[in-house]
Amino acid sequence: MVIDVAAGTGSPTPWGYAQARTMAYPARQRRGQVGRSSIVDDDERCMKHDLPGGSGSIPLARERAREFLERAEPAVAEATVQDALLAISELVTNVVRHAPGPCTLRLELDAEHVHIAGSDSSSVVPRAKPPQPEGLGGFGLHMLRKLAGEVETRVHAAGKTVSVSLARGRVAG
Repeated sequence: MVIDVAAGTGSPTPWGYAQARTMAYPARQRRGQVGRSSIVDDDERCMKHDLPGGSGSIPLARERAREFLERAEPAVAEATVQDALLAISELVTNVVRHAPGPCTLRLELDAEHVHIAGSDSSSVVPRAKPPQPEGLGGFGLHMLRKLAGEVETRVHAAGKTVSVSLARGRVAG
């Protein structure tokens, strides 16, 4: 699904609420951390992390996402955490390969889903390509659709945001 935000078409998503909130909460950072993280609301349901771009952004994005998801209350099922990390790796890898420069990773939790979004400065909408068995690409959007069912791309004045939502899963206990 492609939503042209500038034209105001498409359906509303949970991102509208999260983006409207102020970013006044203090960033939670460790000494020497690359990029900037902040928890966007008091009950820690939303995380935003600015990444510098480049290949180092991929493991950094996974690390910050894992920290956020492991703090979640109620807990997120481990299988969902693993799927989220795989989706995040793909989203950030695509930014590094196709839209060099800084990007932003955003996660939001609700009772049923983990919402994941990657924003970058390119307005080029990703298109599914046939997978290349030589390892040259073409697997990403197919994999994201397999994990989430739907991949949403929103084009905006600053570039685009690609997002997926994963079922949160149930934790045995």
